[in-house]
Amino acid sequence: MKNFSESNPAPWKVYASKIQSVKVEKGVTNVGDYAFDGLTDVTVFTLSDTVRSIGKYAFNGLTKLTEISVNNFITSIGDYAFASCTGATSLILSDHLVTIGD
Repeated sequence: MKNFSESNPAPWKVYASKIQSVKVEKGVTNVGDYAFDGLTDVTVFTLSDTVRSIGKYAFNGLTKLTEISVNNFITSIGDYAFASCTGATSLILSDHLVTIGD
C-alpha cells in the first residue's frame, strides 16, 4: 500500500463518516503512512497475515476502535500509528515485533 500524508490523504478518506470497518486483504504487505487516518467511525479493523509493517499515523484518530490487535507477523509499527485511538481498551502486539515508533 502506498504512503499518504496530511496534505495527500488516502482517497477513501472522503467517505470517513460512512466507513465502520476496515479489512486489509491477503497480499498487502504494509499499511502505508496515514492510510486510515481520521476514519473516526471505524469500530473494527482486520489485517491479513501477509501484512508485515504499519506506517506512521496509519490508524490515527480511530476514536471508536475498542480493541487493537496486530497479526503475529508484524515486525514494524511506525510513529503514532495508533495515536488518538481514545476508545481502545485493549492492545495486543505481535511476538515478532522488532520496531515500534513513538
